[in-house]
Amino acid sequence: HSHLTVKSSARSSRKARERQELYAGFIAAVKQAGDHVGVLVLAADEGLRSVKVTLRRAATRAGIGLVIWDAGNEVYFKLASE
Repeated sequence: HSHLTVKSSARSSRKARERQELYAGFIAAVKQAGDHVGVLVLAADEGLRSVKVTLRRAATRAGIGLVIWDAGNEVYFKLASE
């Protein structure tokens, strides 16, 4: 049973890493476009807080400051002006 837990945990870790990479791509696209706002429309199974936290972590890992806000079922983000 403990082996299944470890396997499940490794799967979750891989999924989280893939999600981080996906969000890093979103951030890079906004950075490349300049002064644009990115918009993520949440799927039915995604939580607003979860998406915002993942986006913030991806930005931190990339060394990029973001302003993140939400409205309705969408998360918006743009580069923080320094």
